[in-house]
Amino acid sequence: MNNSELVAKIAQNTGWTKVSVAKFLQVLEDVSMEELDAGGSVKIGGVKLETYTSPARKGYNLQTGQPMTIPSSRRVRVGLSAALKRLFKNE
Repeated sequence: MNNSELVAKIAQNTGWTKVSVAKFLQVLEDVSMEELDAGGSVKIGGVKLETYTSPARKGYNLQTGQPMTIPSSRRVRVGLSAALKRLFKNE
């Protein structure tokens, strides 16, 4: 489902206009990004987003085969509720 299909489906189910739904989703994205950038977490329904720092690790340059250090970086972790996990497990 792409963004316009999502907006249309939400508008149909809620009775909101597509413009209102699109604005709401944009604000939700903006607020979520601000919270994650500040190091917090965001829970929307059965999905939780949180940031973490991956440690530096050793790797290899694939072209030369030389060892190298891959620096640490910030990443986003996605967690699912137990109900969502069961939904996907029973496929």
